[in-house]
Amino acid sequence: MLGAAFRAPNVKKAAELADQVEREGAAAWKLDTTLADLKLAVEQAEGQDIQNSLRAICERLERVKE
Repeated sequence: MLGAAFRAPNVKKAAELADQVEREGAAAWKLDTTLADLKLAVEQAEGQDIQNSLRAICERLERVKE
């Protein structure tokens, strides 16, 4: 779901799912393998504002992983 939200790109849904990841933990979401896909989706998203928003969500998720 998280990857689909990034590829859509649906910033609102991605942020909601990031909240859920923060609550449930990185392991539950297999975050290690997902982050690489999310970063690729950020680079493929059209529009600097969308890329910036999605990149910020990726940064949140990387902190959860730590």
